[in-house]
Amino acid sequence: SIMEPWAREMLDVWEAKIPEIAEATAAENRGLVGGYTAEDFAQMIRGARAMMAEELEGQPTGLREEYFDTVVPGVVAQGEKVTAMAASDISMAIRIAIAVLPTLSPQNKAAATEFFVEWQAKLLVQLIEVALAAGAKT
Repeated sequence: SIMEPWAREMLDVWEAKIPEIAEATAAENRGLVGGYTAEDFAQMIRGARAMMAEELEGQPTGLREEYFDTVVPGVVAQGEKVTAMAASDISMAIRIAIAVLPTLSPQNKAAATEFFVEWQAKLLVQLIEVALAAGAKT
């Protein structure tokens, strides 16, 4: 399927900014149990981008399902608290938004921002629901 210009620009800028966002995220300790490096965060940011791209392209490859069926319960099994997971998710989403959205061309900024905010909100709600269902402590 043909992707909207705003979506393509947002994903391209996001891709280019991954190292910068990952470094900033790794520099602050969010109280996570796992000792995550900038490369770990880069992988998470790439994964989120891939999930969003999949949705924007309208061609699901099962990435989101794998994340919620396997990754999230695995992190919970390591003893991660849902509050720490949510804090990490929201701080990363804000960092991505700050790095990407203001740099988009004026004609694409509004649509990209609207989609990004809604998508991240739904992702966070699902993350919390899945983590709690997997037995995560608050």
